[in-house]
Amino acid sequence: MAELDPGVRKITDRLDSVATRQPRWERILYWFGCFTALAMIVAFAEAADLTVISLCSRVS
Repeated sequence: MAELDPGVRKITDRLDSVATRQPRWERILYWFGCFTALAMIVAFAEAADLTVISLCSRVS
């Protein structure tokens, strides 16, 4: 590590550990948002007394 003091290594190791944990939290928050949106759709369908939700067919 370029012959730096051990104190510098200690600081950079802490920064590296934070950077490697960040993507994990981003994935957790992403999926939490997806599940929340799905729960809202299901709650709406139940409140509106819908029995079928079709995204592929047109309403005529």
